[in-house]
Amino acid sequence: MQAAKDTFFMTMCGRLQAVNPERTVVIAGETRPGLLVAENEAAVCSQPPEAFCIEWGTAQPVTVSPLVASTLMSVDVTFRYRTCGANTGDCDRGRSLTEMDAELMGICTPQQAAKLDYSQATPAGLGSKIFWKAPQLSPVTQTAAMLGRSATTTVYFYPECEA
Repeated sequence: MQAAKDTFFMTMCGRLQAVNPERTVVIAGETRPGLLVAENEAAVCSQPPEAFCIEWGTAQPVTVSPLVASTLMSVDVTFRYRTCGANTGDCDRGRSLTEMDAELMGICTPQQAAKLDYSQATPAGLGSKIFWKAPQLSPVTQTAAMLGRSATTTVYFYPECEA
């Protein structure tokens, strides 16, 4: 499952750089695309607006029918994001959130990627793909300073085989 998660994350990072190279975060002095993974960066995900945070659900086998098992797996993914507006304190939070919505939809298209093994210096192809549904946007949440939203999708993959 790790290769599927890594592939999804790296694919989304690369696409975000192409869609909006200015959407970045600085973590430990390093500037990266504005996409974080909650299980790896929980403290950071709870703080920064203007970035996307991925939360992974539980992986489970896809059921073809009650009597037929499949090797295809699925995992639900939630993107959480929020904005203060283009300039903190500005009244353009709605426009900024709409921009982030469009970026999310842009990075999730096309809805597939070749699965790679990122556990080595040069990622290696694993001979299969991951694919996912179009994200479903939740209602907007609002505080005095921010607008936010979550969006969910399901990622499908074949598990890596242990040799």
